[in-house]
Amino acid sequence: MNKKILLNSNILVYALEETNPYHQKAETLILNPNLDFFVTTKNISEYFAVCTKLNIPFDKTWAFYGSLCQNAGILFPNQTSLGKRHSRNPHSEREGFFRCERGFGCFALELEEGESGGCG
Repeated sequence: MNKKILLNSNILVYALEETNPYHQKAETLILNPNLDFFVTTKNISEYFAVCTKLNIPFDKTWAFYGSLCQNAGILFPNQTSLGKRHSRNPHSEREGFFRCERGFGCFALELEEGESGGCG
């Protein structure tokens, strides 16, 4: 069974931009076949905002988003996920139903078993 990972918008931008110093690490992460990826609607909004601010061409931004939609689950808030309380401490080993995936601080979070974050 694959690990379920929630990707932060920073990872998305790092993977998109070949000139970013974290590009190779982000690309290696998202190409890992042993991981199932998820993003939140907030991550998607942040991704487009950052790409716009960095003047990344829209066609490139949109193409990466299309690939993301085909290869990652999109998590929407629901009554259950909104009712969960979690720590906002970025150094916490566990944050509600997320665990930090080492190597990216808290940019890539592992979903605990049985949690869908409102997706299923």
